[in-house]
Amino acid sequence: MVHYDVISVQGIRKEDLPALLSLQGLVNRSAPRVYFLSRPEGSEKHWIDWYKDYGLIAENLSIDEFLVKYAREAKGYVVYDPRLPDTVNVASF
Repeated sequence: MVHYDVISVQGIRKEDLPALLSLQGLVNRSAPRVYFLSRPEGSEKHWIDWYKDYGLIAENLSIDEFLVKYAREAKGYVVYDPRLPDTVNVASF
């Protein structure tokens, strides 16, 4: 069995999402360990159940737990222009 963390980002402030997504990318750089759900009760729940059939077990974390667990993997800043939403793609790479 392989465990990975699932975090609901439903209702998160738009301003906080770039930092969370950047940390998710850093954490998943070595292996897929974190999956964000924007619609926990929607279609994304299907994938959690589907992965379980292949031995991948989801462990739910709150955003705060995610930040504490993976804080050491975060370095640097995400700087983007909120008036130009597409700049977040450049900022997070």
